[in-house]
Amino acid sequence: MNKATATFIGHPIRKDTLIINWQKVIVNLKKSFTYDQIKQQTGGAPLLLRRIYRGSEEEPHLSTGILLLDLHADTCPDKHNKLTLLIK
Repeated sequence: MNKATATFIGHPIRKDTLIINWQKVIVNLKKSFTYDQIKQQTGGAPLLLRRIYRGSEEEPHLSTGILLLDLHADTCPDKHNKLTLLIK
C-alpha cells in the first residue's frame, strides 16, 4: 500500500485497525442459513464454519472470508457495520 490511505465503509484502514469478528458474522448468518447453504454460497468448509461459530477457529481463508462478508452484507445489512467489523 502506498502513502494514500485505503478506506473501508468510509473508515481509513491501517494494518492494525480492521479486525473482523468472524464468529459474529457466522452467528448472524446461521440465523438465516444452514452450514451447507453457507458452504454453497461461499465455498467455506462446514467444519471450518462450525469451528469459527464455536470460537475454536479464528478466521476463514481470504477468499472464503470475502464471500462471507458479501453474504453477510446482503443478508444482514442492519448488522453489517463497524460493530461487526470492529473498526477502531
